[in-house]
Amino acid sequence: MSDGGQGGAKDGTLRALRARNAWRRLASGLPPSGEIVSPEVPNDLYQAHLSLYVFAGDLARGKSVLDVACGTGYGCARLLASGAARVVGVERDPWSLRYARRKLGRPGLSFGTGGPSELSDDLGSFDLVVAMGALPRVDDPDRALAGIARHLAPGGSLLASLPPILDGQTLALHQARPRERSSRYLWDWEEALRERFPSLRLFRHLPPPGGLPDFADPRPSTLRAEDFRFEELPLSEIYDVGSLGAVFVAGA
Repeated sequence: MSDGGQGGAKDGTLRALRARNAWRRLASGLPPSGEIVSPEVPNDLYQAHLSLYVFAGDLARGKSVLDVACGTGYGCARLLASGAARVVGVERDPWSLRYARRKLGRPGLSFGTGGPSELSDDLGSFDLVVAMGALPRVDDPDRALAGIARHLAPGGSLLASLPPILDGQTLALHQARPRERSSRYLWDWEEALRERFPSLRLFRHLPPPGGLPDFADPRPSTLRAEDFRFEELPLSEIYDVGSLGAVFVAGA
């Protein structure tokens, strides 16, 4: 009886938190539910996403950066704060784009409409392009990579985060998600990147020591984006990347 009461109270608290998060999204101009990640709900999922931009910050310092599928733009703001010379974010989702422009637009940071597969030639060239989880969500990743390569300045780099799909069961789970239209094994992404970029480095994305994120938890996170870890692996050890995800840094 006691355990059931405590479990019911916890479920009620989580329901109340989810309702509060939905209200915060709606009040900020975002849909009340769905896959949109934003600072309005600073849970473990948000901190894990933000940690990718913390990692990219060192590469972005002093450079022009293009963030493809930038979502609500919080990562663009982080790159600018890390010392990027200028940052341009492009996003197809109108809710996310409106939020980014209204909340985060500032000198050195701008947002435009588009996706990884339809980058406008007017964007110009950039020293660094980041694609955080964007490539598996396009219909034609190879076309998207070709478009990204066209927007890289001489000596520029692409930083792409990808799910660590290393077995058939994990591949089937990702393929069942409607938005992940082009899920691939990690070594297939490596091959696609090698076709266009002679230099390729691999990092695994790890949680903070002693802190395992719960991406379904609606509560504000106790984890910090700065405490997530990125460990470089030889490409020959791609089978051991595991954990939260893989990050490729590809360049000329």
